[in-house]
Order: sequence, then C-alpha cells, then structure tokens
Amino acid sequence: MPPEGSPGRSLVHFRGLRRSLPNLGHGWRPPRTRLFSGLWTLDSMYDHGLVERVRDALARLGERSAREKNVFGGRGFLFAKKTFLVVMDEGLLVKTARTEHQALLRLAGVEAFAPDGQRPMSTWVVVSNDPIADDPELTEWVARGIRGIRDS
Repeated sequence: MPPEGSPGRSLVHFRGLRRSLPNLGHGWRPPRTRLFSGLWTLDSMYDHGLVERVRDALARLGERSAREKNVFGGRGFLFAKKTFLVVMDEGLLVKTARTEHQALLRLAGVEAFAPDGQRPMSTWVVVSNDPIADDPELTEWVARGIRGIRDS
C-alpha cells in the first residue's frame, strides 16, 4: 500500500516528490503502479486496444519512424519531437492542418480541443470513438494528424 495522507487524500510519491490527490469517493483511488519500494506513479488512462489499432494504421501508411510517449494522461504518437496524435480513454486528440481544421469541426463526433474549458487550441481536435470505430476511418484520422505536423 502507498503511504496514506490526511483523510480523503492519496499521496503519490514520484522521484522524491509528494503529490496529494483528491479521493473522489469512498475507497476510490486513482490507478497507480508501484515502480519499486517507496516509488508510485499514476497509470495512464487510455484505450490500449485503440493504441494497437493506431500502430496498425501507421504500418498501413508506411510510417515506421513514429515514436510513442505518455502525454496528457494518454498515449502520444510523435515524429521527432512533434506530437500528431494522442490516444485518450474517450477517443483521439489529433493535430490537424490549418487548411482542414474548420471543415473537420463540422463532422459528427469531432470538436475543438479546449484544455480545461479554456479557449480552443487552433489546430487540435477531439475525435470521439464513434467516427473511428472502423479501421479505414481510423487510418484517415492518423493520416490527418501526420499532415497536421507536416503542415506546421
């Protein structure tokens, strides 16, 4: 068990830092993994099956140099240091080309990405799971993300 803090809080130790996280209900704690004695980290919250499908889509597109990294609580896909797509629990976060952005926002299941309800980011969209349920549609969204970083 990780060390307990005050009632209603969970402490997470990461590289000597103590982070206090709210307890969102009786007995609920955020998912976490014990790395080694005294060191705990939060698990990323993303759809692992969707990550596999994105890897397959990248292979179909002939893109073999994409890297993966945990970002924003999801699994990010990058070329060099540029993120073009993030798999989240509720769908995808996709960087789009400026020329396509407004047209894509009119599609069903697509909305502008606005972190914390603030002003939407200019070329990022959130794609729900419905428009990417089939592999050909997912491959098209992966291609749009790649065009998004090559356009910038």
